[in-house]
Amino acid sequence: MHEAHCRGMCRTGTCSGATSACREASPCSRCSTCAPDFRCRRSTRSGTSSGRATRPGAIPPSCRSTCRSASACGCSAITRQSGLKCSTPQTISIRATTRATWRARTTAVLPTASGERIVGNGCSSFEEENAMSIWEGITTASISLSLAAATGPSASRPREPVELMRDGSHVDVLIGGHPFTSYYFDPAVAKPYFFPLRSAHGTVVTRGFPMTPAIPGEDHDEPHQRAMYFAHGDVNGFDFWGEAAFPRWSDHPASTFGRTVFRALDEVRGGSEGGRLRATFDLVTPAGTIARETQTYDFSGDEQSRIIDAEFAIHASQGPVTMGDTKEGTFAIRVVKALDSPPGRMVNASGARGEKGIWGKRSEWVDYYGRVGDEEVGIAVFDHPHNPRAPTYWHARAYGLLAANPFGVRQFTGDRNQNGKYAIPAGETLVFRYRVFIHHGDPLQAQVAEAYRQFAAQK
Repeated sequence: MHEAHCRGMCRTGTCSGATSACREASPCSRCSTCAPDFRCRRSTRSGTSSGRATRPGAIPPSCRSTCRSASACGCSAITRQSGLKCSTPQTISIRATTRATWRARTTAVLPTASGERIVGNGCSSFEEENAMSIWEGITTASISLSLAAATGPSASRPREPVELMRDGSHVDVLIGGHPFTSYYFDPAVAKPYFFPLRSAHGTVVTRGFPMTPAIPGEDHDEPHQRAMYFAHGDVNGFDFWGEAAFPRWSDHPASTFGRTVFRALDEVRGGSEGGRLRATFDLVTPAGTIARETQTYDFSGDEQSRIIDAEFAIHASQGPVTMGDTKEGTFAIRVVKALDSPPGRMVNASGARGEKGIWGKRSEWVDYYGRVGDEEVGIAVFDHPHNPRAPTYWHARAYGLLAANPFGVRQFTGDRNQNGKYAIPAGETLVFRYRVFIHHGDPLQAQVAEAYRQFAAQK
């Protein structure tokens, strides 16, 4: 019975691997080679056979010649990338439009501890450049958020101990006994910053310039863009993003630069599952101090990931403070050269990709990922849903800048009627929370979307 059923489906271009009997039936073996854990239907697209639905290499030739179905191989690709097994039907269809924009519709049903659960059902559009690969298109644009819901990103991995050690004007952070990062707050530098950031495998994911200018192949542009920092380009009209030490990279005189000046290290502690650092700074202009800023960082990690939970509190201690509308801000990371896009990649929470799809757009998170040395690694920034104007706008550039900026509304939208400035009344405090998630693997393998949901659930 099963064999006849399989034979009939194979004749019609539909294969079933839902039962062991079907998988073992020889008439279906040619189909189950491509999709052993899915029931897949042949996809079609106008004007072109499904065998040419992806660029060379995106679907293995054996799959194209055996099943002649992009959807079957798409199912297999999703299984390989996610490490999950689907035991119930999924269909994927692909079609092209005259504007070379593709759409994919996916429905996935995954097994969970309490039964089966639909975790993906929707359509997404994406540019042909990215749609030409099953992983680059379908999994990222359509189901990267939903597949991650099946399991937590680090639910079964124990946290590693965190050590913090002060050495003069910087604090070294070790996780699991290995160097993770250092926090610098030398008053001689215009603002505090972290350098470098490393993955759990020890891979450096941020650039060295201008802290270490001798790294071969690095770009020596935008020296104020340090490895990781918090600063804004218009605070009461003064630029805390740029630095007076690098005037050629700004279009205004030195008298309009501000400095984030170290005042006190309030808390430095490690622990068996995490560590914390808190420091206070004065926001100083040529005319004097205009506000106080507190930066708080919580560090944690396991064998596959590193996490920094960051909180920034701007207290209008000296009078009203206005955060101006400018793209130059605000919570920023400059990634290592190997992650620049290309060859690295950027994706946001809705599946948009690259600078064109992400710069100036709003999103809950953005992930910069790719291969650095021997490791496939990524660094994502999450915007907390309780932040003002969440989800934030992103000042994200292909040359390696990743910055969450809730203030540059006019510049991001190009609408002169918009004004993203934000007023902090005298005596009040404006607070922002972010998470930095440094992960092994690509966004789907690392379950970045689920990691964001865990962060967003925190009050």
